[in-house]
Amino acid sequence: AASDVYKRQEIGLPVRQVVMGVYRPLMKDRVWLMVDAEPIFNEDHELQHVICTYTDFSARRSMEETLKEKNRQLLVTSEEVKRRNERLVEFAQIVSHNLRSPLSNISGLSELYFRSDEEEKEVSVKYIKDVCAKALETIDDLNEILKVQQSDRLTAEVLSFEEVFKSAVELMKIKVLERDVEIETYFEDAPHITYPTIYLESIFLNLLSNAIKYTEDHNTPRIRVSSQVQGNDITLLFSCLLYTSPSPRD
Repeated sequence: AASDVYKRQEIGLPVRQVVMGVYRPLMKDRVWLMVDAEPIFNEDHELQHVICTYTDFSARRSMEETLKEKNRQLLVTSEEVKRRNERLVEFAQIVSHNLRSPLSNISGLSELYFRSDEEEKEVSVKYIKDVCAKALETIDDLNEILKVQQSDRLTAEVLSFEEVFKSAVELMKIKVLERDVEIETYFEDAPHITYPTIYLESIFLNLLSNAIKYTEDHNTPRIRVSSQVQGNDITLLFSCLLYTSPSPRD
């Protein structure tokens, strides 16, 4: 800004409202000045002198900087609110899906209980207890996810594909039994993954649920799940073959 002022003065042009920062060594601070300079010429158009006006612009400059900072903070807050809303929608979807399966299981097992003899009732009660225990674990996991969402830090941990998949199957036990679903797992190539528990379980629940849901009643779903290492990535493979007795159909 200062160089522009000098250049305009050298060629005899006026300077209008140029803001300059001036460092004050004694005060060890910087003040902002708005400069106006008007060149005065004689009759031969020779520069005689320059009338300069300096206005302390520091307060206004400070306000502008403060306003910029407030706008920046507002933008950050707006983005954070947007991300939190997106996470809440995601969380609601996980809650809806992960709790629907155990509740559906409990409903189905309750109906089975009232249609069973005494021996079968004991089995039904055991299944109901198992499903309730898994549902409570799911609720605990969902609570942890909610805490993570609030702290804006998602914790990943080393998980066993086999254990998480078994947990998902337990949550859908009644549907698996009703449809006589055949399940094969091959996790030997990549037995573990670093991932949030509830998210991996939710993926398995969604895959299992859709495989059963979209298989026609006269077909028996045969589900095959495996994991592989591909370069630096771990790939999860999920397939469902549809079988009608006695011959299979893809």
